Amino acid sequence: MDLIWKVIFGYAILINLVTLALFATDKSKAIRGRSRISELTLLLFSFLGGAMGGALGMRWFRHKTRKTGFRVIMGVILIVNLAVYGWLAYHFYTGAGFEIFNI
Repeated sequence: MDLIWKVIFGYAILINLVTLALFATDKSKAIRGRSRISELTLLLFSFLGGAMGGALGMRWFRHKTRKTGFRVIMGVILIVNLAVYGWLAYHFYTGAGFEIFNI
């Protein structure tokens, strides 16, 4: 496996774990009445590739599930993330590489 693929897979795993941890931490802070992690931060980490971790965090911790606007935005971000990951998987499994980027 080329180094670029190792970096991409490592990034995907790391960003999803970090996003999941952010949702868990925010839920914990909400329960304790402490200063919270902003919705913008949660959405930003989700947008940057961690939408699957964010979606799991919403489901596992029952966090932000009543906020319709947040759920809709997360749904759109999840679809975009899945499309990008699908595109990457296609290029990985077909061996197409990243000719478009000259890599």
